[in-house]
Amino acid sequence: MNPWPYLAERAQMSGADTSDEHVRWRIYQKALYDADREPLREAVRTEADPSLAITVVLAAFTHDWEGRHTWLELLPEKYRAYPAQRLADLETLEPFEATPHHVVIDNLASWTDWLQRRVVIATFEPAVLQALATDGRTKRVRSTAGQRLTAVQAAHRDPLTALRAIIRTIQQTCNETLVDATVLETGMERALDLIHRQPTHRHRFESELSSLLNPIEAGTSDLIPYLMHELRWPAVQTAITNHLAAPANVSYVRQYEAMLDAFTEAGRGEPTS
Repeated sequence: MNPWPYLAERAQMSGADTSDEHVRWRIYQKALYDADREPLREAVRTEADPSLAITVVLAAFTHDWEGRHTWLELLPEKYRAYPAQRLADLETLEPFEATPHHVVIDNLASWTDWLQRRVVIATFEPAVLQALATDGRTKRVRSTAGQRLTAVQAAHRDPLTALRAIIRTIQQTCNETLVDATVLETGMERALDLIHRQPTHRHRFESELSSLLNPIEAGTSDLIPYLMHELRWPAVQTAITNHLAAPANVSYVRQYEAMLDAFTEAGRGEPTS
């Protein structure tokens, strides 16, 4: 059975030309969020463009972690090597937070470039960053590790610097071609935890978060609603409202509206004063 009419309808793209791989990719992206993934699996299984099929499988790893191996099996054997390596990298990355630092450092040399790039933006451990700054596989990894090591060391002295370091991690994660949802969520959880642990710095944090509203960089539309769902700070709400009233860029309007939704959804409790 041809899955494309169903997938296109679910993606609100009925009648779209699915012979175009760019159109199919847009439909795939929306289908990844659908609870019923069987039509999506069938589409991947019969996908005529191997590169597109691989891209969808890579994205599916983070959307359906429990079923990750079943996605790999949808690909013909000859196309599995690259996504299989990525899956192995992800399985190394998943328990990373609980892995002893000396074990991480001992294994860095055997890790792929992609895995080292992910770790360098996921970790806040100085010993790991020092090892990557010295022995990272690429100049990009070594440079990023050195910069983050400096930021982490400074963050131990100042909570605002720590928050900025976390925000940079979120931005770097969101600038990746395929966003790692686990790394993104971990970064946002760290930001919220830091804010809760440093209540005396609230006004500094409010100013920093408000400064992210223009221009809106990658990750801001994820971070602000995540934090404000719980914090519901009036100062940040006012800043968003002011930007919405006179947006510097009309493309920001829908993002501001989505941010404001975090303050109005039922069941979130009273705003912290």
